This record gives sequence, structure tokens and C-alpha cells, in this order.
Amino acid sequence: MDTEGTPIPCQADDVDKDGQWDELFAIVNLAPSAQEQLTLSFINPVDYPHFESRTNLRLGAADRPGYPELTKAERIYDNDLNKAGTVFQMFGPAWENDKVGFRNYMDQRNGIDIFGKLVHEMVLDSVGIAGSPNYHELAT
Repeated sequence: MDTEGTPIPCQADDVDKDGQWDELFAIVNLAPSAQEQLTLSFINPVDYPHFESRTNLRLGAADRPGYPELTKAERIYDNDLNKAGTVFQMFGPAWENDKVGFRNYMDQRNGIDIFGKLVHEMVLDSVGIAGSPNYHELAT
């Protein structure tokens, strides 16, 4: 919590997957050279406040109805560079935060696109879907 007792967005991570937290990550806005005193306290998980999502990861199947989320996939080795676009939403995995988005082509290019965002919302779940507006063109 901050000095006013307001919860700050944070998450505990089990980096080595041993069932114990290894690190705590928190988001705090500070002015240059500013200092802030934070209080660490443990609460019941059901009482934990909801914080706005600031990151998103998406690997959707373009060849299945509803573009379901995939948990694994194989890279496509084919001379047709558009094939990845018919198999994967966004040609492969895409990830974003509230400022920037990225995507990795799951074909032999293995390229990564980096793009600045004009909105802070997480949008990748709805991008690259047939019949939706072209994500290369700005909406008006």
C-alpha cells in the first residue's frame, strides 16, 4: 500500500516453480528523485483488489472457429509466407502492454514487429480476425 493506504498493483512470482514466491513486482509512479514509503501486508486472496490488466499475450488459431487460444504451436516451414496468417491469428504469438505491442512471425522469417499503441486497452484478442477492420489502418 502507498502512504495513504491505497493498494498498489503488484504480483508475486514463483520464478523457479517450487510453489514459493521468489519475487514481488509492483507498479509505482514516482517523479524524478522522489521517494515513496510502501507498506507490505498480506491479505486473504478473496479480498485482493482487482487491477486493470496492463499486459496481454495472444496466440490464436486462425484456422478454427472463434480463434481459440493455443497453448503450444509449431513454427511453419513453407515457402508460402502467407501460410502463417491462415494458421495463426496475427501470423503467430503477439504480446502487448498499455504502450507497445509486438508479434512474432511463426514462419521462416522469424521476424518481430514492434508497434506503438494509440490506446491503453488490451486489444490483441480482437486484432487480425477475418471480417474485422484491417489493423494496419487507423480507425477514424
